[in-house]
Amino acid sequence: MTEGKKCSVCGEVLEAQIEIPSFGHTETTLGESKAPTCTETGLTEGKKCSICGEILEAQKEIPALGHDYKDGVCTRCGEKDPNYVEPTPEEPAVKLNGLEKGKDGKWALYKDNVVQKDFTGLAKSSYTKNWYYVKNGYVDWDYTGFGQNVNTKKWYRVKDGRVDWDANSIYKKPETGAWYKCTDGRVTFKETGVFKNENGWWYVKNSRVDFNFTGIASNKNGTWYIRNGYVDFNYTGKVVYNGKTYNVTRGHAKLA
Repeated sequence: MTEGKKCSVCGEVLEAQIEIPSFGHTETTLGESKAPTCTETGLTEGKKCSICGEILEAQKEIPALGHDYKDGVCTRCGEKDPNYVEPTPEEPAVKLNGLEKGKDGKWALYKDNVVQKDFTGLAKSSYTKNWYYVKNGYVDWDYTGFGQNVNTKKWYRVKDGRVDWDANSIYKKPETGAWYKCTDGRVTFKETGVFKNENGWWYVKNSRVDFNFTGIASNKNGTWYIRNGYVDFNYTGKVVYNGKTYNVTRGHAKLA
């Protein structure tokens, strides 16, 4: 704003204040950039205003590139591929493909000797014919939860790194805390009803425990009062659900 002018005696405005347009930011680099390498992350330079110092674009981390092996050597940094087998006239070059055990002793998903570190999901072993949970390219033998077949998009129960085809209960997904019903190791996302596991009886909707459900639901064993997704075996009393009154005795419900 300009300061304007007025009469100091009578107060009459002699020159009104006028708005002065803002300058707008003047961009300059926020910090020094750093190029990523095969094993180390990089950093963008970012942007800030050279006049007021406001950060216009924060510096961002650039993921490490990973090695680009060719004929046993990284084309970027020259590091040797630990899984490369030097070909000989007697033993031609062998390339690891699929779920294989590398020279480092670890099971991983390979493509032409390169571990597929951008892959997380289920992969099948040509040796055992079973499916295993792969995280960032390597079989995670410590993982218990659920894994997805990236081709079919179907979800399966995983126990200690491999698909558990005998899973027929309700299990927790550790990443989200949600509980899912499995049948023969698979989450069908089609099962709705009352099912049990070692922790109790649960109301399941589309193969997932619905902790928001409170009401009446049935299975082959009877009709039950559900409170927050759980059959409340401690409750005895009357419950009105969908316009009907039920007499509930220790969680078991009957029409009044």
